[in-house]
Amino acid sequence: MTKSVHIRINLKHLPDDVRKAVPHFNEADDAVPISTLARTSIKTLWGYKQGTRLATAIDVEVVLSNATKLPQFPHGTSVYAVGRLGLELARIELARAGLPKQALDALSTEHISVQTTAITYLIRLDKPSISAALKKQLSEYSRLLGLTIQHHPADSRTSYSACQPGARTNAPSATGTPNRTLDGVTISAEFWANPTVARFDVTLNKAFLRSHDWENFDSWRNAYAEDRYKTIFNMTMRTMLQLDGKPPTHSEPGRAALDLLAERKKQVIRDYIAGKDEKQSAALPMMAGNMQASQLKAWRRFRPFILSATGIDMIRPWSINRHYRPPALVEALVYPGDLRQTEKDAASCFCKASWPELLAELRQVYMMT
Repeated sequence: MTKSVHIRINLKHLPDDVRKAVPHFNEADDAVPISTLARTSIKTLWGYKQGTRLATAIDVEVVLSNATKLPQFPHGTSVYAVGRLGLELARIELARAGLPKQALDALSTEHISVQTTAITYLIRLDKPSISAALKKQLSEYSRLLGLTIQHHPADSRTSYSACQPGARTNAPSATGTPNRTLDGVTISAEFWANPTVARFDVTLNKAFLRSHDWENFDSWRNAYAEDRYKTIFNMTMRTMLQLDGKPPTHSEPGRAALDLLAERKKQVIRDYIAGKDEKQSAALPMMAGNMQASQLKAWRRFRPFILSATGIDMIRPWSINRHYRPPALVEALVYPGDLRQTEKDAASCFCKASWPELLAELRQVYMMT
């Protein structure tokens, strides 16, 4: 379930001579791989004390290598377990650099803060046609909400974050009420046809974590018991898409959306929102001899362009679209629970079943360093 965790290990409690001896790691340097299950990078942060440069912290990012692409599913266990992995890897690297074990043994989870984390949710779907339909609806509905959308063609992902200024007339919220609770949240969506699965990676930044007191690493120890992963899903996925409670009230398209349209198309959507019969808009090209038929043909050509830019499907009147929320998304995008591995697969996965053995192996590597 956990894709990646970026932790910061505070070193300020260590003796000055130890902090001075910490090597200069940078993010381009990967930590020596201890396991094929994870990829790590490490960075040293520095400060000065009476003119002497001393290490203040070590940043470690752990990305679960078998949580990144097909055919493997994300196998990660908790944020806490991944962070513990980062701590052990950092301890091993520092031991290899010659720092005394007595000082390194003093590093513990109380010295860790969570900087960012990405949590993966997998929703299994019945067939490819459902996956394709949900992908299309999510894209269109996100535009209707005025969300910031970024496409990643290289790996077919699409990212969604808080409302884009100018996307609706009263941005940054599609409802007209600014919603700052999702600042620092990005949702990445990917739809697979084989197997038929919708994958959502929810990335939480430091500011968001701090606002919920989740920057404190030890607070993740009992995250499963307190249903934190379900809380995060509902707090981010379902809140950003406004899938619960009263249907949203969408605003008219703003400049950012309208600027994607040619002038004629802009006028057609304006006529539509004004309650006029946009199929007879003066902006629609007409041909002599059969003006009504030619206007309808032009409307049909314009419709997908307007839908793509604004999320508004003119097949429904604005009075309905203004409060539209796709029922299929409401039903499909519910907390799926965690992925449980079979005993056969557990050995090759970073999961609850394999974690104790992996931790023991890391501790053994540290002791022998």
